[in-house]
Amino acid sequence: MRLLSLKEFPDYKPDVEFKSPWLDRLLVTIVVVMAGIALLIAPHYPIFGKKLPAWWCYLAGALLGLMRLLYLSAFRKSLRPTNWLLRSSGNRIWIKFRSFLNDHLPIDETQIIEIERNEVAWVRQSGIKMVFLASGGKAGWTTRLQTMKCLDIGLTQRDTDLLDAQLRMEEQHPGAGKYGIRSKSGHYPVSVPMPGVIRVLWSDPNGRIKPSSDQAIEFFARWARIEPLQLLTIDCTPKAIAELTEPEQRLRLRDLNRINGSSAIHVVQELRKCSLANAMAHLKEI
Repeated sequence: MRLLSLKEFPDYKPDVEFKSPWLDRLLVTIVVVMAGIALLIAPHYPIFGKKLPAWWCYLAGALLGLMRLLYLSAFRKSLRPTNWLLRSSGNRIWIKFRSFLNDHLPIDETQIIEIERNEVAWVRQSGIKMVFLASGGKAGWTTRLQTMKCLDIGLTQRDTDLLDAQLRMEEQHPGAGKYGIRSKSGHYPVSVPMPGVIRVLWSDPNGRIKPSSDQAIEFFARWARIEPLQLLTIDCTPKAIAELTEPEQRLRLRDLNRINGSSAIHVVQELRKCSLANAMAHLKEI
């Protein structure tokens, strides 16, 4: 296994490629635009005999306008050559752990895992349900459930410490931008759930990868052992995390921070009885 930058990646057409479909991003953008237009004209037309307050419609329309810019940016990024997650050619496989949504970050930074086929011991699909607390405004912290489908790749060599350290650096990346304004998406599609295993996020409420994970399994089945489907429920509530050992807590908090940063901060505050600033600093250290 080697870690590469985008500049070091071989420039030739792969035999197989898995990536985020641009059509999904386009459809979401269109829906948001149409909803914004509907809100802007709603004060002038009665709905069920009543007109909606103009101030409310214009405020909601403005918020949707900001969302439109974000979704439009994601759509544009999905059209670029950096939009890919897994590629293979010959006897090599590449996994890009830097999200295509962060293609504005420097291309000379490490962001690709290169694996030889003989380094893959097994592959399996994992269906994961994550239980966590999310801020519900006046309702306080409420329990939420997020489902994900992942592809787990088991390696013949269990030494993935260097990769895990690189993934931690990616999660803590300060971002990049112009005029002193830094930005970064919190989308992290690759993790190391245990030594010797690379977990690739295939679908969640924020998007999916095509072709499907079933087709990815068909691809790997030609030369690697396929393990049965694994179904997991991961409890990331403060009570559940408090019962874990310290190393297990660190892993669980990293998992939670990938999908909901505010929830991870809340858990740290509950466990350590610390301030918001100290909780954020602790998350950067794990």
